[in-house]
Amino acid sequence: MEISVTYGYTKNMGDYESERLQVTVSREVDPGEEKEEAFQKEFIDCRQFVWKALSLVREINPQVEEQISEALQRRGRKGRR
Repeated sequence: MEISVTYGYTKNMGDYESERLQVTVSREVDPGEEKEEAFQKEFIDCRQFVWKALSLVREINPQVEEQISEALQRRGRKGRR
């Protein structure tokens, strides 16, 4: 099974200018790996890449990570990618 995760962020540069960066990762789920775990790992990796690229690096909040995990679980139950 293949999964695909996209994360994007638009940064306000001031003076009515903005910069947008979006990254998409697609990969096969490894044997024995849960689909939700794969989604979560790739989402976090995509997000961190975008934040670093746009100089938005900040500490990951454990509550945010839990919310992401719950959202991905709900997404899986609905049968979406």
